[in-house]
Amino acid sequence: MRRRIFLTLVLLIVAVGAIAAFLITRSLRDAPLVVGNDAQVTDLQPGLPPRDLAVVGSVDANWDILLLTTDGDVNNLTPDPEDRTVYDYFASWSLDGQQINFLASRGSADELGPTQVNADGSGLRSLSVLQAVFSLAQEQRFDWDPVWSPPLADGRLLAWSSLRDLNLELYRIPLDAEFEIANATRLTRSNARDWFAAWSPDGSRLAFASDRAGNEDVYLLDETAEEPLQLTDSPWDDIRPVWSAEGETILFVRDEEDALLRGEMPLFLMDADGSNQRPLGDEDFTSGGIWSPDGAWQAIMSNAAGQWEISVQSADGEQFFRVSPEEGDYLFPAWRP
Repeated sequence: MRRRIFLTLVLLIVAVGAIAAFLITRSLRDAPLVVGNDAQVTDLQPGLPPRDLAVVGSVDANWDILLLTTDGDVNNLTPDPEDRTVYDYFASWSLDGQQINFLASRGSADELGPTQVNADGSGLRSLSVLQAVFSLAQEQRFDWDPVWSPPLADGRLLAWSSLRDLNLELYRIPLDAEFEIANATRLTRSNARDWFAAWSPDGSRLAFASDRAGNEDVYLLDETAEEPLQLTDSPWDDIRPVWSAEGETILFVRDEEDALLRGEMPLFLMDADGSNQRPLGDEDFTSGGIWSPDGAWQAIMSNAAGQWEISVQSADGEQFFRVSPEEGDYLFPAWRP
């Protein structure tokens, strides 16, 4: 099966390992961690996100990366070129909050490739091999896709994917620790890309996507296990897991017959142990909370109202309201660091 899904930067770097080895030395493993510090809104009005949220949105069956801002704006960061329709999926923030990686059919109509855009919509670019290597070295952005844990008995954690070893690995750090790589725990060790991590609602497990078995599959990381548990094993790429609110079900995207290239997003469900895999069909799904960096809010995606929408809920449960537009479908929210 010809591969369709490529991680921003990673596969490209592997393909030019000799160049990468020259440009990116072992010292990069000790490069400083830089996390954004988007200010929390204190006079929040219902209907406005408390922090910027990147989402995948579809109006008229065309998928784009949108930014829902604290001012109430809905900014399309990836409008189509004038000459053709393209599809953009799965926003992933850089840890500094300045740039978004995503997958798109912009570079080639035959495959999804790595693409980047700045948070203000500038700098939209599909990356070639050399561009990927040089941007990694020059821009010093090695850390991507941050996800914050729910409140835990001993504090909160930040998990993210890092390119410090020239392929994506998952890391974790306590939010009350000095923010440097020496205080982080490396969670995966493979020659594959490990990315799109998602915390279970109780914070005890991480679901993530990896191509360590050849295809993209969904895995489960439990601290009690020595190795991640592989949950899916289909002939197609399985990616972008999301936990249900009760923590018993995981939603994911299965790219059957390169559906994403046609603007289709096949959504599947499975039990948390990998059993009972089936298409979403007519089932309702409401995600567990995707927690904001400050732990004050949860973003929730749900199709219970008949279309996919994004809502936010305060940590105390007293405030809950929709922040996505009424028209269209909006999925996979990602808080700006």
